[in-house]
Amino acid sequence: MLSEQKLKLISDSLGNGVVPPQESVRTFLLWFGAERRGPRIIRQIREALKSSGLETTPDFEFAYIDGLISFAKTNMFKNSSKLASLRNQQAKAQLARRVRKSKLFHTQDGTPSPRHWPNLHSRRLTDKPDVIDKSTRLRTPSGQ
Repeated sequence: MLSEQKLKLISDSLGNGVVPPQESVRTFLLWFGAERRGPRIIRQIREALKSSGLETTPDFEFAYIDGLISFAKTNMFKNSSKLASLRNQQAKAQLARRVRKSKLFHTQDGTPSPRHWPNLHSRRLTDKPDVIDKSTRLRTPSGQ
């Protein structure tokens, strides 16, 4: 399988002291034949990383889809666990901001979100009904 071969090459290069190039999360998911990070894919990737003795920073699950991830041996993170957890927290926060921003303005099909349409029900009703003088004639929108 392509993903296992690539992870083995990365693990071997890290063992030899060579830092592999960073990969985008999108490219990394394609190694496993996936476009999205569903629960099944995440579990499959975590198992493959664990069997190769690798971890990603930031965590591929929470990093932005076009963001870059680095690979390192699992024991390399033991020394810098605070740094790794900080990076994962930053990646989670960034993803949450992007998701919130995209959901605020548009629905899935790209149309404006109804939450941002003018709220017609927010106007207060007055106690007095509108009084229309019978002598008032209808006017056109231009005021004529």
